[in-house]
Parts: sequence; C-alpha cells; structure tokens
Amino acid sequence: MNAVINNTKAQVAFVLLILFIVTINHLALPLPLYLLLLCLGSTVISDLIFTFIRRRKLFVPFGAIVTGLILTLIIDPSALWWQILAIAASAMAIKNFLRISSRHIFNPVASGLFVGWILFGLS
Repeated sequence: MNAVINNTKAQVAFVLLILFIVTINHLALPLPLYLLLLCLGSTVISDLIFTFIRRRKLFVPFGAIVTGLILTLIIDPSALWWQILAIAASAMAIKNFLRISSRHIFNPVASGLFVGWILFGLS
C-alpha cells in the first residue's frame, strides 16, 4: 500500500480523477461515465496486452491509467465508441513499440489524439 502512495503516477491518476469528478457536471451524466469507462478500460487493457507481448510480464499499468484519464478529459465527446478504442489502442501501441533504449519517445495521449485526428478528423 505504501508503494502505491509513493508512486508518482498513482498520485497523478488520483489528481486526474478528482479533476474528472469536478468537471463531470458540464456534460449530461451518462456521457462522462461512458467516456471514462471506454477510455480507461481500453488504455489499460491495451497496455497490458502490448506489454505482455513485448516483455511477457504483467503489472499494474499506472501509466495507462493516467493516459486513460487524460483521454477522458480531452477527447471529443462526439467520437464513436470504436474511434475511442482505436485512439486508446494506438496510444498504447505507440508507447510500447516506438521506443529508444527502453523509453517511449512520444507522449501516448498526444500520439493517440494525433492518430484520431489523422484517421477520423476528430478534434
């Protein structure tokens, strides 16, 4: 438990979750929860799959949780469910496979949103 409290990514995820709760009243209630479940679920599952393919290891994907929360906060609410899945999966694929000396070189959220803009014209 103490390792989670001292984890910077877990702290950032907690702050982003608080920010999500504060901003939830700007949209009709089912939409923010739908976006949260879709973005967070698809980034976490994609990251677990891609990391297992790359390293044959399972872990708690705090980076994917942070990425999913940021995507939830800034993704176009008019995006279709399959577009959100593609954006989240591409963000995690770029994070896991475009690397230099074991470090990802692109911000996963920005790269996923860039792919969404190129493929689907989403803002």
